[in-house]
Amino acid sequence: MQTTKLPGYYFDGASSKRIATYLVIDSEGYVTIDESPINAMPYNTIKTSLRVGNTPRHLNFPDGSSFESEENDQIDQLNQLFGQKNHANIIHRLETSLKFACIALVATIAITWGFIQYGIPALSTPIANLLPTTITDELGRQSLEYIDQTLFEPSQLTTERKSELEKLFKQVIPSNSPQKFSLIFRQSPVIGPNALALPSGHIIFTDEIIQLAEDDHELEAVMAHETGHVINKHTLRGLIQKSALAIAVVAITGDVSTASSLIIALPALILETGYSREFEREADQYAIQYMDDKKIDRQYFATILGKLEKVALEEESEKQVTDSLESPSWQGYLSSHPATEERIKALLTKN
Repeated sequence: MQTTKLPGYYFDGASSKRIATYLVIDSEGYVTIDESPINAMPYNTIKTSLRVGNTPRHLNFPDGSSFESEENDQIDQLNQLFGQKNHANIIHRLETSLKFACIALVATIAITWGFIQYGIPALSTPIANLLPTTITDELGRQSLEYIDQTLFEPSQLTTERKSELEKLFKQVIPSNSPQKFSLIFRQSPVIGPNALALPSGHIIFTDEIIQLAEDDHELEAVMAHETGHVINKHTLRGLIQKSALAIAVVAITGDVSTASSLIIALPALILETGYSREFEREADQYAIQYMDDKKIDRQYFATILGKLEKVALEEESEKQVTDSLESPSWQGYLSSHPATEERIKALLTKN
């Protein structure tokens, strides 16, 4: 090999001043810098920066000085010739390879999909548990205001009937839970017989579902089911899965104002998307466990589910529930639940 000269800039390591000069490598692999006090040294004692595209490379000398050059191909050849590990060449080949770029793209898509499909649901529970009560209370308040304006009318139940159901509800909610619960009564010609739970612990029963039940044990089963949604934080977990980044910021900062846009979106999400089938099964299991503990026949739960399905099918056939700006789409109590027949079979099957 003949003497090689690489054009570039020399930095003495003591200042930011650069000197335009040449790095000289002789046939024995010794390096010097033109017009610099640096002594000749073996090339393999120099640390060469990795190659990134065609950006300038740095050759760092033991005394802290360095040499910068854009002659990447020649530097790769020197590294190979004088025994330095040619990581730079490997990285350069990978980043300029169409095959590798395609593999990286596919891997990125797969990892992203996997995170959305499995990662976010797995993270939703710990994130939901981190949210302060100020957040859940505000979400519940805003949601209740929204649905009062769009779906609900004041309940027509008598004070005596409300008192009876509130007494029953107190038996359903767990005494050792830090979560606050309250039972709310509303009337709604729009959604008919329904019940829903808000993240704040507000559980809403319509007059229509109360009138549909022939036995209070049927309502007790629905109360337990909705309580299961609150205990398992299903509304929050579902919302997190739809708005993972925004909720994560709220969980970390604890700033209620950061969640303002999320609060606005929550009521629509609750009404339009419902719960996942997994969440519904969890809530069913909670209700079943409650009924077993209280020695209440599970058939009461099956009975009210059958009645709700019958009403839902009648409403669907008559197209009474419409989707418009004035009347938001209401998915109904059974919309996202597993098939009623499947649920009834599951709850009537003794473990």
